Amino acid sequence: MNDTHMDVQVGDGSRDNDAAATQAHEFEVWSKKPEPEWTRYQEQRPYHTRGYVSKAPRVGDAAPDGPVARLDGTESTLLAEAAALVLSSSSSPTQNRVVALSFGSLTCPVWRAFAAQDTYRACGPEVPVLFVYTREAHASDDFPTPVNASGPMALTEGGPTQHRSLSARLDAARRATGLLEDQLGLLGESADETSSQRIHLVADALDDALEAAYEARPFRLYLVDLATRKVVFAAGLGPFNVAQKVNAIEATVAQLAGK
Repeated sequence: MNDTHMDVQVGDGSRDNDAAATQAHEFEVWSKKPEPEWTRYQEQRPYHTRGYVSKAPRVGDAAPDGPVARLDGTESTLLAEAAALVLSSSSSPTQNRVVALSFGSLTCPVWRAFAAQDTYRACGPEVPVLFVYTREAHASDDFPTPVNASGPMALTEGGPTQHRSLSARLDAARRATGLLEDQLGLLGESADETSSQRIHLVADALDDALEAAYEARPFRLYLVDLATRKVVFAAGLGPFNVAQKVNAIEATVAQLAGK
């Protein structure tokens, strides 16, 4: 993990953040802000808002499925893409049944700076990772953050606006693929289809159904056993406790591999 980044902690830092602690933390931070910031926050981070009852899949629950778009614009479904990825990956104790679903977007500074790559590496060679590009976490036209507008992490023109077409979402998803390619030193989507050393990324449909089903804003990672189509690991809400998320992923992967 890159030790130059700031990993915001919720709780005592001994474990990943749970929903109740996250909601209490965010209420303390955001409810004191002037309008329209507090109202906008509640609109953009419903899962983090005090009183919200999570409907996201827990360990043992069925993994939601739904439409996705590949980067070439062709249609598929999330679990079909996950299954294809597992089949194309080299054999290991957990492969041929377990896949990571890593949701995120470029406008989340934590995701693009370190969380995407740290959680990817935590899965190791045992578990292939399917990235799922979602609605923008901090679109410049609905929930901007100063980090995206200026400074060393600034995005061009403050980053993408919220996607109003599938082509706009796919453009952002391709940019994310390029970033991940650079960060992880892996081959991009132009690589041979059979290569296990590729970045595999699909985009959520424009209705954001998968983001909502997995309560994935601003980013989130799940491990799914495709033999049962059930969740075997669910990370806490982002963008907090990334180090603890990494530890929990690594421990789960090791357990699944029988280490």
